[in-house]
Amino acid sequence: AQCEVCHELQSKYCCPGCFVKTCSLKCVKQHKIRSECDGVRDKTAFVSIPQFTDMHLKSDYCFLEDAGRKSDSSRRELSLMDDKNINKLINSAKVQGITLKLMPSGMERRRINSTVYSNTDKAIYWHIEFLFPQFQAKYSQRRVSEKSSIEKLLEIYLHPAESDPVIRHKLRDLVKEGMEAISVLMKVEERPACSPKFYEIDLKKSLVDNLRGKVVIEFPSMIVVRKASMADFDLLSEGLLLFF
Repeated sequence: AQCEVCHELQSKYCCPGCFVKTCSLKCVKQHKIRSECDGVRDKTAFVSIPQFTDMHLKSDYCFLEDAGRKSDSSRRELSLMDDKNINKLINSAKVQGITLKLMPSGMERRRINSTVYSNTDKAIYWHIEFLFPQFQAKYSQRRVSEKSSIEKLLEIYLHPAESDPVIRHKLRDLVKEGMEAISVLMKVEERPACSPKFYEIDLKKSLVDNLRGKVVIEFPSMIVVRKASMADFDLLSEGLLLFF
């Protein structure tokens, strides 16, 4: 058959992805550029018995092996949070004055939590969530060092030049007003839903310093609001904070 790219020479190759016939490496490359084809065979595509070859058999075998490896990898990842590691995480938080409580397996908050205790660093790397209720936005960061300041973490969203451009556009009003115009809150856990209270977070302090003395369910959720809106939130007084 003739090369389907240059239409000059006899074809030598057949693209595994779309079965286009080509005669040379040059034509293979041109085909991939023109068709935006990655050249990878669709491993789930139907192949009739008469067309099934040793190549398909080998590909299917590799596909099943790859699926097995990924399954094993997922199980290993889940096993990282076995009872021993969970206890280390909870105990490390307790030493730092943080009451960390985990939800049952299968709960959404439990499922997405990436918080881990590092034996090497003897430190916790937190999953953290930032809520911007006035902008209907929510963003998460994975494996955040407990030594990171809240202000530094917020720069990812609010820095006028270095923040993510898509997020910066969505939060543009806050970006214009600057860090000094915002307050960060954290909901007091284990209170009646009808009477919520909030801690005010110190932007200059580290994550671990801000979490000290607090209950955390899975991972911290920080609420970012304008200072002008603070009257809408019932804050836990300093006196109560010492004994809560």
